[in-house]
Amino acid sequence: MEWLLYYDALAIVYVQDAFYRLPYMETLAVSVTKLGDPRYAYMVVFPVIFWCLGPVAGFHVILAASAAEWCNIVLKWLLLGNRPYWWAWHHTDWPHLLHQSPVTCETGPGNPSGHVMITLVVLLTCLDHVERGGRRKRFQQVVWVAVCVIGVSRLLISSHFLHQILCGLLFGVLIHAAISRHLSTLLHSSPNSKFCAMMGVAVVMLSLALFLFHSWTRLGMDPGFSIPLAKSKFNPQVLCG
Repeated sequence: MEWLLYYDALAIVYVQDAFYRLPYMETLAVSVTKLGDPRYAYMVVFPVIFWCLGPVAGFHVILAASAAEWCNIVLKWLLLGNRPYWWAWHHTDWPHLLHQSPVTCETGPGNPSGHVMITLVVLLTCLDHVERGGRRKRFQQVVWVAVCVIGVSRLLISSHFLHQILCGLLFGVLIHAAISRHLSTLLHSSPNSKFCAMMGVAVVMLSLALFLFHSWTRLGMDPGFSIPLAKSKFNPQVLCG
């Protein structure tokens, strides 16, 4: 696995060297990665979809975003992925070559990329409610371009390895497929069935998250292992969030 991380980090250095020769590229990368923040699924995408496509579409978007974010957290606890900007300090002779920005220092595990995974799930859920035809095809192209641009921005700020971006894409597609199938079933059920199903899902999600957290603790593993790593290796001129 170390060889993969090494060549991933080396690829990031070359990508950054190529892109940062262009003017204002750091500002653009930071802006794009901020737009890909999962919180915008709740603050921006949900209200817009609710207003433009109706309450059913809005309901689907908010559920998809919540489920995707929970899945991302659980997967990060299971995979315990490093982030480039701290991994390079322990395993390479050239950590200073990785560029850091004001949004680089994220303290959670890095695999899979939440920005890519959650954004993809939310946008594909929106796509489900766009009528078939030319407009749907154009929106589909926009979805994939947007997700790829966000993925590149995560490389440019050294927050993720390339394989973590690809894992975000893969899990995003799989989770969307699972969510869309169950949401379709839920949509046609009675109000009481919907309520019971939602309560059941909430209890299962909470219970599983607590079980995983305490399991890691009992096994002698620290679920917050990434926090001291992040805070010890970030550039003191930028913030650690």
